[in-house]
Amino acid sequence: MNYKLNEIKNKIVNRYFEVVEDEEIIEKKEDEIIPIKKESIKPEVKVAAKPTMIEAGCEIQGNIVGQNDFEIRGKVIGDITIKGKLIIDSGEVTGNIESETDIQILSATMIKGYLKGKNIVLDNQCQGNIHSSESIQLLSHAQIKGDITTKSIKIEEGAIIDGQMKMLIKNNEHSFKKSTNL
Repeated sequence: MNYKLNEIKNKIVNRYFEVVEDEEIIEKKEDEIIPIKKESIKPEVKVAAKPTMIEAGCEIQGNIVGQNDFEIRGKVIGDITIKGKLIIDSGEVTGNIESETDIQILSATMIKGYLKGKNIVLDNQCQGNIHSSESIQLLSHAQIKGDITTKSIKIEEGAIIDGQMKMLIKNNEHSFKKSTNL
């Protein structure tokens, strides 16, 4: 019985479907056969991820760990560890912040905790030490209470620092550390 079912099934498949070899897929287009190699077909399409957003009026209590970019306009009580870019605008974070890339602390923002990133831009209050592996830019409304460690720093008029500053050695420069009390 199974033999007859398989035979009928094969006849139907052979009559209505064309057998395709493993190496290529054949697509019919208005009586024209166009061979398409499997190598030209990509198994996945990468889409640029939108940043994860914590909006104003939202409060998160707990640690945040992520792979993509983040934008925070609300309140976070807990540590933030991400691989992407972090923007905090009109938000509040009580906890340590680490990003493998850039961090921007913009207007009406309060940070209470350690801040670590590659390039950091600050334009509001930060109570805690700041470590940048590349550069820090303190805009005119920046108020820092803590130590700063970086390779490069730009300070606009009006920025306030209450702490020590340590300059990291750049690859081509002298082999001593510079330390300044402010």
